[in-house]
Amino acid sequence: MSRVFAIIIMLLVGTVMVSCAASATGLAGEKPPVLPRVFYQDAKSVLIQPVKARVVKIRAGSIFSEGLRIAVIRFGSPEKTQGGVLVSDMFATQLRQQKLQVFERDRVDRILGEQQLAIEGKVALTDLEIAQALGQLESIDYMVFGAVTLYKSEPQSIYLPIKILNDDRPRYIEQYIKYRNWYLKGWFPFRFTYFLSDDEKLKRLRGLDDVWSLEDLENEYRKISKLEFRVIATVGISAKVVDVKTGEIVWSGQAETNDFTLVDGSRRILEEFLLSIQSSSN
Repeated sequence: MSRVFAIIIMLLVGTVMVSCAASATGLAGEKPPVLPRVFYQDAKSVLIQPVKARVVKIRAGSIFSEGLRIAVIRFGSPEKTQGGVLVSDMFATQLRQQKLQVFERDRVDRILGEQQLAIEGKVALTDLEIAQALGQLESIDYMVFGAVTLYKSEPQSIYLPIKILNDDRPRYIEQYIKYRNWYLKGWFPFRFTYFLSDDEKLKRLRGLDDVWSLEDLENEYRKISKLEFRVIATVGISAKVVDVKTGEIVWSGQAETNDFTLVDGSRRILEEFLLSIQSSSN
């Protein structure tokens, strides 16, 4: 009897060892998935997002065309900044780069000053009055009015998250599914998971075996980030285009964005505005 008992004990120990080995390496070569490579997302990709301008365009097709004359009126500025002057000059430069005829701002300012003095008791000319006055004195087709609503630059904290390398994602998903299926359907009774439900097995898979789905990994990585201090510029601009002949607002838009400099933020917003003004749709 003692010999039989010893053989039974040896068989049990052997089975447990095989089961433990199978849990670590898998059956028929199944192994836990190799963790995907990760990287910290850079500050530029976290901070700088595409500009989403809110625009209203009532005229189909490109508004500005070759041969037409455009005047860019000095944009309004937030208190204690020169943002309006700089942004309106930037917009005029972008229009010139599109081979469009842009009326010189200094000349516009001079004419508007003369017209302001000519209207007794008037505190300020409205946009329509400006368009009418310039339309009568100069052969201008369109006028651009605008205001800089946000124009500030200050140091801020940026949290850079950990991201999974895209090249590793398909491989990890495939390896995880194979290993998870083996783990759930394994027939070894001495793995101590044989009689558990699938939900309980998956909890053990994560908690004890430390094997995670890609979604679970990403959720965990979201809890880990790197802090970085940067000077962040915030820019907001609103603008409208007026047809001088009709006094009609044919396009209007507003947008806000973040960037590393005020110039870069302003430039990206104005480029988005011009793209909308000159698009083939309305």
